Amino acid sequence: MAKRHLGRQVALQVLYAMEMQGSDNFEYDINDYLINLTDKKIEEDDETIVFARNIIDGTVSKKDNLIKVIEKYSKNWRVDRISIIDKLILSISIYELFFRDDIPKKVVINEGIELAKEFSGEGAPGFINGILDSVKKDIEKGSISIS
Repeated sequence: MAKRHLGRQVALQVLYAMEMQGSDNFEYDINDYLINLTDKKIEEDDETIVFARNIIDGTVSKKDNLIKVIEKYSKNWRVDRISIIDKLILSISIYELFFRDDIPKKVVINEGIELAKEFSGEGAPGFINGILDSVKKDIEKGSISIS
């Protein structure tokens, strides 16, 4: 399994735990989540852990702005009707679209779709794809930005 994909899986699980705990100050050990996914512990400086931490920290720090983007692009869906998992997948992916220039936007969208296939319901991949594709197009046109 690719290190960044695994990092996204871990980030999603940690962010979900934060949501369930109701706190962005949730204490977590990434290796606890990695062991559940891979049955092995890895070093703290491993690319997977570094990437997962970046995604977690970035998504948490931009949470309010990311939710506003989700609200804007989820036509005919109120954000409170979107499942927590789908909101988190969208948040991670939108964070990457805006703030991770080292990752091609097409890869970000594909990864969001894969996370939806792995962790969400049957209609989620198409829903996630539609929103992320619209966000990507508007970023490329320069018609949307977040700080």
